[in-house]
Amino acid sequence: MWSTVHNPSVPSYEMVKKINNKLQIDYQKGLIESRLLQIISTDPKINILNLIPVWVIEINPKDSSKALNGVKSVTEDPVNLQHVKRVKKEAGKNTLTVLVCSKTYLSTEEEVIQMLSSLNVPDYTNLRTVEVPDHGPNIKELSNQWTREHWPLIWKGNVNDQILNDTVINMDFIYSHLKKISEKSLEIEMETQKEKDNTALPIVTLIAKGPEIVAMESDKRSPTDPLTHSIMSCIDQITSTQKLNNTDTSHQYLLQGYDVYTTHEPCTMCCMALIHSRINRLIYLKQSCDTGSLRSRYFIHDNKYLNSKYEVWEWVGSEDEQISNHSLQNNGLLDILLPKVCNVRLCDVEQFGDNSGDTTEEIRPSCALQLFREAMHSDKGTGLLGDVQWDA
Repeated sequence: MWSTVHNPSVPSYEMVKKINNKLQIDYQKGLIESRLLQIISTDPKINILNLIPVWVIEINPKDSSKALNGVKSVTEDPVNLQHVKRVKKEAGKNTLTVLVCSKTYLSTEEEVIQMLSSLNVPDYTNLRTVEVPDHGPNIKELSNQWTREHWPLIWKGNVNDQILNDTVINMDFIYSHLKKISEKSLEIEMETQKEKDNTALPIVTLIAKGPEIVAMESDKRSPTDPLTHSIMSCIDQITSTQKLNNTDTSHQYLLQGYDVYTTHEPCTMCCMALIHSRINRLIYLKQSCDTGSLRSRYFIHDNKYLNSKYEVWEWVGSEDEQISNHSLQNNGLLDILLPKVCNVRLCDVEQFGDNSGDTTEEIRPSCALQLFREAMHSDKGTGLLGDVQWDA
């Protein structure tokens, strides 16, 4: 059985202080309990150093307050310098070096002198340009390194660390819901093989609030109806239920506070539908490299140009439970979310090297599925495989 870690002392849907958060969190990888990988849009250049020229002056320490008030009053500078400190104390000098503005703002020495005069900055010396980082990294050690080698930076902490720390999950609920959609996906896959139907897709979505499941649908798209993805069908189901119950939803969004569990990373249409529905969190099992619009491309859930966001997590399991980017059935997912052992009765096992007649073997679920596929494509037909019984 998939082992879970649940801390009952941490209630769901509440913010928690770090001292009370017993979850195992890898802040650098964005990984919770070695199972849930945080999917966020991160600038790939955030930790790559890029230097820009700025104007600096040297002043007497006793004039630092007046000088700083003057240079900080400059608000027209197009370059954001909030990540750097305005004053630098250099070894061996009795003066302080003050950062005035970017060279993008004032390109010539004469312009800088004129501005300093208008700001009544006290006597200064050694007006010159130096290079400073154009942004701050999100790793403290790197921030310290750039400070030592270039210019003092302001470290305010990694905002995402607090987001991870404030995340509250109930692994029991997550396990139960993922297991349910995985089993349904397997059922669709096996039925597809049995009926030799190449149109059905084993994509399943479940929407829940805590342990309560409010909708569960499989993918029903077809050439004549290409939009009935499982997420869209779930939304339709909830909408229909609310209409049937005459629920007044005029004061809230459709799925506010609800979580979505799905077997595959959603497409652009479904991701945008979830934005409009204002879901709380989405957890998926398999990345869709070609069609997914979360981790694979766009990061729609974390797009700064949209007026809403939601959490996204990918189930990655422990080291021996990794989910690959291939098919659901070939990546060990069934072995993760379904019981570790199942009893398979082979009615005719001659093909498998045993002519002793009926036998029962204990094998992993993914192996059982492979046997099922072989049975569907063998001359013996369905008679090759008897029955499959999942052990709890």
